[in-house]
Amino acid sequence: MYFEDIILPSFLAPGGQTSYVPLPVNENPTLLRLTSTQVGIPVSTAIFVITNNRGASVVPNQTISGTGRLLVSVPPSTSVLSVGVTCTAGQCRVAVETGVGDVDVLGNVSADGMTSAFQVVTVTAADTTVDLSLGQNIHLLLQASTTLTLTNPTDGTRYLFRIKQQGVGGYTVAFPSLNWRATTAPTITPLLGSVDYVTLVYTSLEGEFDGAYDQNFG
Repeated sequence: MYFEDIILPSFLAPGGQTSYVPLPVNENPTLLRLTSTQVGIPVSTAIFVITNNRGASVVPNQTISGTGRLLVSVPPSTSVLSVGVTCTAGQCRVAVETGVGDVDVLGNVSADGMTSAFQVVTVTAADTTVDLSLGQNIHLLLQASTTLTLTNPTDGTRYLFRIKQQGVGGYTVAFPSLNWRATTAPTITPLLGSVDYVTLVYTSLEGEFDGAYDQNFG
């Protein structure tokens, strides 16, 4: 992945109007880096429209609410001639950079502020299915004792379960067969309001999970 210098210095996009960033005619970028910085109040959204030589959009509109940065892949052999920017209100200070390459990554990645939100699963029945493709962090709210079925795991992925006793407390959770640390499955802390953490790692080679846990927060 390689980025050129910023095509134009960062500039103010006025609210309610569209400003255009023309790209040099010899540019054929496969990546665009879009940056927006909120200026003043109210908080605004910068809407980026990336067009070709026919004025048609080449990728879906890109939006940045307040301050942020997006890395956008452009289809190969697409001539991108301009990027239109509309700030919904107030003013947005924006910048557009071009680059070549792709966003596939080999090796380790280090990032600041990377987060994964919890998918919330409220347990009210004796059998509960958790779709792991919906997120790596799962917040189980226990309102009944249950047996878990885990679907759509990804090889090498670590899944964190935050299990909290609700209702009257005292509920149990039975996980599917897996390899527990020290071969012992957890007994969920029964106290109302208590929190246990269970971490699972999936390997497709054996088609199974390894598990560990830390208990009795609250």
